Amino acid sequence: MQSIIKLSSISTNVTSIQRIAYAHCCSELGDAMEALEDEADRLKQEIENACKEYENRIDSDQAQEFYDKFQKDYIAYLNLF
Repeated sequence: MQSIIKLSSISTNVTSIQRIAYAHCCSELGDAMEALEDEADRLKQEIENACKEYENRIDSDQAQEFYDKFQKDYIAYLNLF
């Protein structure tokens, strides 16, 4: 059950980063952009922490494969910023 909660948290935070990226692109105010960057950094740290906890709970080869693919895609996604 804890694994599902961690996955939900990760998914929610990734979606929030997408929302923040859009708001950042639309913003014209430096202070607002900085606040959005701070929020994105906070969410990235939460995702990293949740991933570490989830990784410790992986109990099958299939779950490990899915997690490895997510990590690869997530890193590629972050490199877009």
